[in-house]
Amino acid sequence: MYAALAVLAVLVISALFVLKHGESGIASPKGVTLHELTTGPDFYNKHNVSTNGQLQYDDSRKEYVLIDTEGEGQNFAVVVRQTGGPPIASLVGRVVQVQGIFGYEPVTGTFIDNAYVDVLSTATAAPGGI
Repeated sequence: MYAALAVLAVLVISALFVLKHGESGIASPKGVTLHELTTGPDFYNKHNVSTNGQLQYDDSRKEYVLIDTEGEGQNFAVVVRQTGGPPIASLVGRVVQVQGIFGYEPVTGTFIDNAYVDVLSTATAAPGGI
């Protein structure tokens, strides 16, 4: 009887630990700014994050990027690799919320993988991208 309770307690504690500290997105996304992601990428690497910004298409990279619209004159860009939400091309120029697994690689830079992109504002920016 006591052995069964001990096993059950270990399973419950293990499940809580995974839910709270899991790196692969089990836990709810942590709300962060683009500035935090780009200035401390190692801290957020492989964590489930949620952030806001203006979606743009970077012609030189051939990728969609999220731009910080509230920074102090600085445009912190994070690549967005979408897997869910409205078609991403239709959201260019709009303020969006992006949720997904943040990643950082020294060669390629910062990105959000498995991203779900949703509209936050109907306001659009000037056309032209980056």
